Amino acid sequence: MLEFTNVPKFIVMLIVLAASFALLHTTEVFAQTVPSQPTNLQANPVSATKIDLIWKAPSNNGTKPVIGYKIEVKTPPADFMVLVANTGNTNPKYSHTVTTGKTYVYRVSAISQDGTSAPSSEALAKTSATLTVTNPPGNLTATATGPTKIELSWISPPNYGGPSVTGYKIERKGGTSSGFLPLVSSTNSTSTKYTDSTVVTNTQYYYRVYAINAIGSSLVSNEATVTPTPQSAPPKPALKNQTATNTSAKPISDPIAAAKAEMQKKIDEARKTIQKKSGQEDSDKAKAAREEARQANEKAKRDALAARQKLVADKQAAAIKEQQKSANTTTKQKPEEPVTKKPKTLEDARKLAEEAKQKALAKASLNATKTQKDTSKQQQAMDAAKAAAWEKARKALEEAKKTK
Repeated sequence: MLEFTNVPKFIVMLIVLAASFALLHTTEVFAQTVPSQPTNLQANPVSATKIDLIWKAPSNNGTKPVIGYKIEVKTPPADFMVLVANTGNTNPKYSHTVTTGKTYVYRVSAISQDGTSAPSSEALAKTSATLTVTNPPGNLTATATGPTKIELSWISPPNYGGPSVTGYKIERKGGTSSGFLPLVSSTNSTSTKYTDSTVVTNTQYYYRVYAINAIGSSLVSNEATVTPTPQSAPPKPALKNQTATNTSAKPISDPIAAAKAEMQKKIDEARKTIQKKSGQEDSDKAKAAREEARQANEKAKRDALAARQKLVADKQAAAIKEQQKSANTTTKQKPEEPVTKKPKTLEDARKLAEEAKQKALAKASLNATKTQKDTSKQQQAMDAAKAAAWEKARKALEEAKKTK
């Protein structure tokens, strides 16, 4: 047994880390034995009695190469039954002769010398006595991505149960042509994008697209137009949100995976130790600085709260003082009542009564004089009105005499 008594712990950790990585990579060979499942299975009715299957090969063959495929089929509500136990080749295609009008569901598995993979996703198809062309493509757009380059993009027509799309026909108008001419008779691909690099700068172009299946071409799509300029450039790629890593542990069901998990745990611990040795973790000074900043932040919050409370109290005191000042200025003083002399003797009472009598007579005389003046003015006004009336009547009488 090796001993590392004279070797620094830092070097020991590096050795453990390197050995762990080596063991981790050597165990990957035994983690997969059978192929992964085929993907993108499609079932396309190409005639009233024929359905073509197409799929993509497994992304991982396992420890041995794929030698064939197992194909299963069912007609609902029946269960799956084996259509082909082993195709004996790696061609990801198969044609199935069927009965017209029935619905068929398919799934495919990959086969190697180590076994059979899990089945692919299911694909459904139904044949019909009257198959038609597909619907037209939709949402055709044209974008100038360079002075002499135009990118076309469209949406594939929906799958309605008939023969699937096998390609697209593209037509173009512009430049020296006055009408639409074929640009591509068939792309022979289900891709919904195409690049036209045969355009001229500062020339307007129009495009339209047809979908093609085993029956023929669809109706035409919408038209799209664009004019490439010397400033034309590809659009900037949109920023993608980073996906959070799922760190939830999954149950380990085999010893190899368990060994890998345990080894990965030791690697992580060794990495943390190395980081701590090399000063990559937070130092005591950094922690103290963060704590000091936190306390300063708390103090600033308390000071701001106290200042706000003082401001509110000052405003309330000023308001109360203003109200008191307003109340003092609006209060009216009561007028002093005249002092009434109280008679001490009978003679004083007679004098006071005489003074009151004289004042009353003087006031009455003043009122009478005023009344006489008012009556005189009223009489004069009445006399003037009567004289005016008589004068008016006299003039009217004279006018009447003249008229006779």
